[in-house]
Amino acid sequence: MCKEMEIMRDKSRKEGEMKNAKETAINLHNMGMDNDFIAKAVNVSAQIVKQWLTPASA
Repeated sequence: MCKEMEIMRDKSRKEGEMKNAKETAINLHNMGMDNDFIAKAVNVSAQIVKQWLTPASA
């Protein structure tokens, strides 16, 4: 039971980190930063940043 709770907690934490990274990426984009800079700033690939910034994923 403890292992399952730990896995769920880790998954939830990672989802929260990605949500925060996406919000930061959008804010940086709105400030005029380019996708490569944003990717480095939030520690994800430029492709993920591009996906986040497309209207369909907003």
